[in-house]
Amino acid sequence: VYGTGDICEIILNSQPQNSFSLIIDKNSNNWGKTAHGIPIIAPKEIIDRGIHNIIISSYSHGEEIKEGLKRDCAESDINLITLNL
Repeated sequence: VYGTGDICEIILNSQPQNSFSLIIDKNSNNWGKTAHGIPIIAPKEIIDRGIHNIIISSYSHGEEIKEGLKRDCAESDINLITLNL
């Protein structure tokens, strides 16, 4: 899951425990911490961690985040999932 805001909380609370292995967040104050027991990492760690699927947990910045991840992870085969209402 990308992001640690309210939408991330909703996603994490709606899924069975252990559904997610990592949370990605651009806020360096969150790196190394956990949410629901899930480690929070920096976006620069995505490729090294071998992440294959990312749910972008932002409505207001979802497309911006998606485009940035496409650019930064262009050489990786990562499935980016945005939320649509």
